[in-house]
Amino acid sequence: MRINPKFLLVLFVFFSLSSKAGQDSTALWKYRIGAKFSLDKNVCFVFDPKYYLSNGAGLQVQFRINQSAWSFQAGINKSEVNSNEANARFHFLNMPLNMRVDKFGFYLSGGLFMNHLYAIKNTSMDASYFKPGLGLNHMFGYETKVNGAFSLFIEARHMVEFAFWRYQTGFSSYGISCGLNYSVR
Repeated sequence: MRINPKFLLVLFVFFSLSSKAGQDSTALWKYRIGAKFSLDKNVCFVFDPKYYLSNGAGLQVQFRINQSAWSFQAGINKSEVNSNEANARFHFLNMPLNMRVDKFGFYLSGGLFMNHLYAIKNTSMDASYFKPGLGLNHMFGYETKVNGAFSLFIEARHMVEFAFWRYQTGFSSYGISCGLNYSVR
């Protein structure tokens, strides 16, 4: 799945037109902590050029920039990919560092991430052979306040690694995440 860069540019311009954040889920907070659950499709051409489902969970923290619509996001996510062809389960840690812009409850987020394969189950391959990789990720989502400082979000996400383990392999992942944020004033 390829996303047109012009479409992303139009969305980015739309979100950056306002210097004020959307009032429904993002008003008056300095930082947020949250948790998310993900369901993705992944492909890694080193092992098998087919897409496989993966599930994951993670924690995130978000720091607002001067009460504007802009914020920094960082976190850690654990995911597990099951490959039927390789008869293996691959366990990854992803650590994203993103910029995010909010408007009317919708948001765009994107940046760099580091991916580390830390375990391989049911196979003779050794995870210590593989080195961490770097990539780009972007998300488009909606967040709404549910009660006091809590808000729910859902997002579509896409990740592409440009330096994966010891090889340039074209690893790609896309999916959906949902979660809960807690805002601190």
